[in-house]
Amino acid sequence: MQKTFILAVLCAISVSAQARECDESTMNAVEFRTCVSEQNEGAIRYAYNRLIQALEPNQTAIDAIREAQSHWEKFRDATCYYVSETATREDGAYCVDEFNQARVKMLNRYTKKALSQ
Repeated sequence: MQKTFILAVLCAISVSAQARECDESTMNAVEFRTCVSEQNEGAIRYAYNRLIQALEPNQTAIDAIREAQSHWEKFRDATCYYVSETATREDGAYCVDEFNQARVKMLNRYTKKALSQ
């Protein structure tokens, strides 16, 4: 019951935090990229926090996902830095977005599995 309540609260916070729409027709390029990046970062935080809540009270699993997330962020950043240095900065920004979107899917899948156990 407590897990369900906490997940519902996190969901409500995430929805309100991501309510800002990124409309390319009303924003300049920098504003649009910033908006998309903020939404993707918010989605990562939300999915990650949901997973942490779903794993409670398994501290070993929580420690493992924290370490994995830290390593994943370093991998994402290094890879996208490479992309931005060998292509364009815009390609680097899209790289981060693609990594983040894929990570959200993974974290959501892990959460679903944790909640079903």
